[in-house]
Amino acid sequence: MRVLSRALVILLPVVAVGLASSGTSASPDGLDVSVQRIDAAGFPTVVTYAGAVDERGLPVANLDSSAFKVTEDGQPVDNVQVAAVANTQIPVAVGLVIDISGSMNDAGKLAAAKQAAGGFVDGLGPADSAAVISFGTQATVVQAFSADPSALHAALDGLQAQGNTALYDAVQQTALLLDALPQPRRVLVVVTDGMDTASQATLKDAVAAATAVRGVIMPIGVGADVDRAVLDQLAGSTGGTALYPATADEIAPSFRSVLGQLRLSYALAYTSRRPANDQSHEVSVRVAYAGLVAQGVSTYVAKRPPPVGVSIAGLSDGDSVSSPRQIDVQVQSGVVQRLDLLVDGREIATSVGQVTSLTSQVPALPPGAHDVVVRVTDATGGVTNQSLRVAVAAPILTPLPTPIALPVPDRTPSTDPSLLVLAVVALVLLALGLGVGMYWVRRRPPAAAAAAALADDERTLDLDSPVEPTAVPLSNSRLQVLHGAEMHEIALTGSELMIGRDPTNAITLEDLQVSRKHARIVRDDDGTYWIEDLHSRNGTVLNEHLPILRHRLLAGDRITIGMTTLIFLQGSPTDGSGSVPALVGTRNGTTRT
Repeated sequence: MRVLSRALVILLPVVAVGLASSGTSASPDGLDVSVQRIDAAGFPTVVTYAGAVDERGLPVANLDSSAFKVTEDGQPVDNVQVAAVANTQIPVAVGLVIDISGSMNDAGKLAAAKQAAGGFVDGLGPADSAAVISFGTQATVVQAFSADPSALHAALDGLQAQGNTALYDAVQQTALLLDALPQPRRVLVVVTDGMDTASQATLKDAVAAATAVRGVIMPIGVGADVDRAVLDQLAGSTGGTALYPATADEIAPSFRSVLGQLRLSYALAYTSRRPANDQSHEVSVRVAYAGLVAQGVSTYVAKRPPPVGVSIAGLSDGDSVSSPRQIDVQVQSGVVQRLDLLVDGREIATSVGQVTSLTSQVPALPPGAHDVVVRVTDATGGVTNQSLRVAVAAPILTPLPTPIALPVPDRTPSTDPSLLVLAVVALVLLALGLGVGMYWVRRRPPAAAAAAALADDERTLDLDSPVEPTAVPLSNSRLQVLHGAEMHEIALTGSELMIGRDPTNAITLEDLQVSRKHARIVRDDDGTYWIEDLHSRNGTVLNEHLPILRHRLLAGDRITIGMTTLIFLQGSPTDGSGSVPALVGTRNGTTRT
């Protein structure tokens, strides 16, 4: 499941690389399959999004991997991971392109289209947006893209039928509006009852404008006078599906079918064996359901990854450093899946995923020359290194002052009588000192008596052994765990501390954003502590902005796992007692938060 788990991480910021030559085919019994888009941004991982609707136009749910057969350039694809995707997770921008030519007044078609489009607006999610574009003799933006349902309803209610049919102009103008939007999924729902009669643009212009902004056209052709060949080409060229309600009463079910296709699809992830050489590749998705078989086809381009470029701030080649330096690495071009910072071959910091930057601190270094390397791994697994050579100067020693030669005094013995008197006095004082010392030695009790005097004491005194200095305990290393209004402190006493949702972890976090085995804190032999992410689903963040795989911990570092923050502390605990407070909510030696 590793391919699918990596692929589904990009469902929220999906960028569809290629949607050209897309289309659907259906069995005579009414199963329709559409390849909605192909995401090859993480090539060689390819994610194809496909939808299947039954004869009623409703999405087919509960399909498993056995229902799908995927081929790439006609060759079967193995190890395809399939997942149903609720598309409310993917913001969508919808252009409601409504025909208001005079013929739409007939048989209540415009009134039915306005009501059906209003129901469609009510089914959009809070992150979605829509616009209302009408076309008669000319295309008009009635309401620009908005997430306000009341504004969209007001725009629809004000539509009135008159004039000719500028269909191609309306598609082209809607595509220009979509180009400025952030939503990754862009859809044009085009309602018409006839053929283009008034556009300045051509059919080719309309298709080119939609594909340029990765827009999917979903035409709804009402009645018998529509130009099916044109609507089929608009849909097939952009990965959409054309619907043909016979009467005004069938317009609403057609809108519901479009909404269903937006809200349910299947993500099929696999690893392509094609080279990244800017060539186009065809993907076919075949679906078998209830005895019916249908397939959809689309293409994508295996883009050659742009060359990777990074900038390094805070340290330059040839720098002379005397203290720790912060280094900032920014990705300037290309797709980077991993950044490593190494000093003298030793890993200092790592960032993985869709990496855009890495910030860390180069620690204090001993005197001499040192190699600082930023190792860059691109999307294809290629590795490049940017190396910096820095120097740490030896400390400057202050020279000792030059000795001053002093005159040597004359040591010739003197015959001065006063010196003889002083010598006699000194000998007398020495004799008195020796006498007093012998007196106190005889008065002192023996060693055995001294040991007996200490027999009732709690300490043991070894008179024959030298006294060793008492070892001072090292400063405490611990974690402060913050979860909502709760706060615990945990002493780091072992070499490893596991963190995750599984109750066997040392720290158990009951949080669905946390993986069962999410991360761990380990201690090297030299006492250095490291935080390691164990390939968790949602990642581990250091200091609120740095997603990490493995990173050295410094006092005060903040580790974010799901809804919980862990602060790495060193030094005496905050209660000043020299011991760690008892944990609240512990069971079986683990902390539950």
